[in-house]
Amino acid sequence: MRFALFIVTVCLIPTSQAYAQSTNAQAEALFRQGRELMDSGKYGEACSAFDASQKLDPSISTLFNQASCREANGQYATAWGLFLEGERKTRKLGDPELESLHEVAVARAAKLEPRLSKLTIEVALEHRVDGLEILLGTDIVDPGSWGRALPVDGGTYAVTVRAPSYASWTTTVIVGGEADMKSVAVPALTPRLASTGSVAPRSKTLPLVLGASALGLIGSAAGLELWGRSKLEDARQAPTDAGRIDLYRAANRRHYAAQVFAGVGVAAAGVAVWLYLRGDDPHEAQPVARIGGFAIEPVVTTTASGLQLTNRF
Repeated sequence: MRFALFIVTVCLIPTSQAYAQSTNAQAEALFRQGRELMDSGKYGEACSAFDASQKLDPSISTLFNQASCREANGQYATAWGLFLEGERKTRKLGDPELESLHEVAVARAAKLEPRLSKLTIEVALEHRVDGLEILLGTDIVDPGSWGRALPVDGGTYAVTVRAPSYASWTTTVIVGGEADMKSVAVPALTPRLASTGSVAPRSKTLPLVLGASALGLIGSAAGLELWGRSKLEDARQAPTDAGRIDLYRAANRRHYAAQVFAGVGVAAAGVAVWLYLRGDDPHEAQPVARIGGFAIEPVVTTTASGLQLTNRF
């Protein structure tokens, strides 16, 4: 068992060392590329190379080159912050090399400070609603920073203000590259209107037209029924069997047509009354009529239509 553990341990150590050596080599290569790009005046690319090198293998030397690159690229606030970080990391008495770097960091930061552009986000006390959140670009601004002039690099910034139950507010501010002072005043946010689910009053045109059509259908049914009865009376008085049969058939056709017209008319009348009497809530249907504890309601499906009698026990 010890032999197996020993073998695993021996195998793992070279792998870890190889990874560290690879990371150091990549960081060194990126650092050198950054220096070459700086010498060529390609500051944006150089700064990206220094940032990647510092992430792989942090060092004081790379940190100072990051700061110098950002200064050359006109990003004075970022450069100032990096020099301050270098000043903190070189506070070690008794080390001549670190003391020299410390003096350089202090001097470079002091030289940059008058050139810094600053942005102030003003938020009046009466505008500070619960859950208020301010974003500068995509970064959340800490409430402790509100109302304070803070260094920023020159550029165009979107300021977004949001809070629960309020409509968001956004503005854009352009900050100059050097020694520019800008301020953004956050207004009172507008509360969002609560959804009441109200709808516009319904038009009565459709139920009235449907009701008129229902009356026409019922009237036609009555006319067909009377016509059928007249044919039936004629059949009874017909002198021949053939004539009597034809008249019976004509009477039946009118009778059946009257039944269809009457059924459709009654259904249309029920729907018309329902449409006319129901409330403005589309999900709340009102019964056509009530008899005691029973409610008469229209029923319309793909295969049938009519009225139903319901009750609750």
